[in-house]
Amino acid sequence: MLTFGRALLLWRSRRGLSQADLARLSGVPQSNLSNLETDRNDATLRTVRVLAEALGVPPGTLVDGIPPEPVSGPGERLSRRDLERIADSVHTGKKLPDPRHQSIADNARIALSHRLRAIGAKRGPAVRLGRKADRAWLTLSLLPKNERNSLIQRVVEHAPNA
Repeated sequence: MLTFGRALLLWRSRRGLSQADLARLSGVPQSNLSNLETDRNDATLRTVRVLAEALGVPPGTLVDGIPPEPVSGPGERLSRRDLERIADSVHTGKKLPDPRHQSIADNARIALSHRLRAIGAKRGPAVRLGRKADRAWLTLSLLPKNERNSLIQRVVEHAPNA
């Protein structure tokens, strides 16, 4: 079971929404969403209801910390080509046209930054381990295990200077 904030983050990510998008849909200010997702604030009953409605889930799902199931539909699975494009974006920073793929690439870049730095593939400031990397790994956990492992392998294997 997850905290309310972690469940909210995963459901928002599953729906492909940014905090700004969810703020517009729900009427909850983005700063409040950030505080809720990081478990710095507790949600009121009204806030739980409007967020659940905007996300299309029962309020109890968020309150009980029930995460979405890993992606399994045929239209949502990542093809080899998708995985290659996402891995390339992790290294090049090239923006992807599909927002879901871009979100996966952004989270993989954050989650794998220390591994890439260790093999000499990344330069510049390191992403500090902690909440940001933890949230990135949590979001990547929405991918089926075989797709997640394949993506990690592709990112590491195709790293410059690896």
